[in-house]
Amino acid sequence: MRNIFLSGIFFILSELFISGGGFSFFIFIFAFLFALSASWYFLKNAPLATMVSILPVVQFPLLYMVVDGSNRHIIAIASVFIFYLLFSSKIKKSHIIIISFIESLLAFSLIFSYQEFYELSNWLVFPIVFFSSLVMFFASISAVLKLAFPLKMRLFYFSFTQAFILTEFYWVIFKMPLNFLTSGFILFVIYYSIWDITIRYFAGNLTKKSLRSTAFFLLLILVLIFITVKLL
Repeated sequence: MRNIFLSGIFFILSELFISGGGFSFFIFIFAFLFALSASWYFLKNAPLATMVSILPVVQFPLLYMVVDGSNRHIIAIASVFIFYLLFSSKIKKSHIIIISFIESLLAFSLIFSYQEFYELSNWLVFPIVFFSSLVMFFASISAVLKLAFPLKMRLFYFSFTQAFILTEFYWVIFKMPLNFLTSGFILFVIYYSIWDITIRYFAGNLTKKSLRSTAFFLLLILVLIFITVKLL
């Protein structure tokens, strides 16, 4: 019942944002504070609470970018479903992984789109890429694996290194003649590859075979993307 009530409030805030006009920014801030406070108070789980807090940060800028009204309502409904799922006591690890990937893919694509359309400075964008990738990486793996404090500290160092690498790749990809969706997907594939290696390492099942598989997957996806871009 609590999950339905909280999700209902989040849905109302999403719909108010869609029709908010000049008050959209304040609705976004209120929705973020609501998600932040509700998740940290009720979940008692820092990684999941972080993922809940990330949701409006990704959803509302996406709603702002989408023009079509029906698509905006579909996004709002999908976001509410994710919100409800994150608060569910029966949420599975596979659900957490899928949600974290959705959030990261949308986040990277949105950052590329906002920098492209609004010509944002690199001095503003690079810290956003660094901080967002660090938080999403650390929170998602912490939510999937129950790590002791020493291992969490090691994971933080891994997350910090990953964020630095991803920010460098962001700069390289942004210089390429690609649209923001393609750029976001490429950055996500790199993010996923590092994420996969890291979670295997902390789960204790990282092998040479899994490293080769991840490297082959990354190379294959990047080659297919660039071939497709050349053909188009």
